[in-house]
Amino acid sequence: MCTQNVAGCGRAPCTRCHASWKRDVASGPGRSGFRGTPPSTVAYSDEAYDKLLKEKYGILAERVSQLYPLERFPHPAGFLAFRSAVADADSVCPALASFRHLSRHVRVYAYQIDDAAAPVSFLDRKWPWGSFHGAGGSVIEIPMDKGLPETSGHAVLIAQVRNAELGFLRTGDPTAPGAPYWPRYTSEEAMVLSLQQSGDSALLPAAVIAKQHH
Repeated sequence: MCTQNVAGCGRAPCTRCHASWKRDVASGPGRSGFRGTPPSTVAYSDEAYDKLLKEKYGILAERVSQLYPLERFPHPAGFLAFRSAVADADSVCPALASFRHLSRHVRVYAYQIDDAAAPVSFLDRKWPWGSFHGAGGSVIEIPMDKGLPETSGHAVLIAQVRNAELGFLRTGDPTAPGAPYWPRYTSEEAMVLSLQQSGDSALLPAAVIAKQHH
């Protein structure tokens, strides 16, 4: 099962490959786990954005700043620009490449987590963190915080994800009762399931996601 968690991107989902079995792979993008951008390496100012680009990308920093110029982003621009650049480079783009490669050899079901309103307490909500994945034993790591009340929309998403996981583990197909339709990712049908609250999950063409992320 391939996940596209656009990890830590203020404007997109999070991407990584979670787990694989002998015959199937489920993977996708989402934003979380601070994959690539833990709080200690977040640009809390425009000045920090330039500094962190140089630290992370070296001689390519100028090229990256051209692809993610501050004027393209709303306030806080430095914060959003850096998280977007890192999420695309460390998460989304590698995940899309893994979907294409793995789907040639095994069955792949791709997803991205679009749940920016997940109930979690470890983030300072005055900053636009975006969507992210949680760290747990599940195949699909939806962020949860047992110390906070769960919203009805998030509860629906969790239930759908658990049903998809059970279907996948039992039959190799995540399309199951109580779960959204989730087709196999192929070169002919390169679709990624966008996991959203309140039963609003929807399929997105991988080509559209690629255009959204350099």
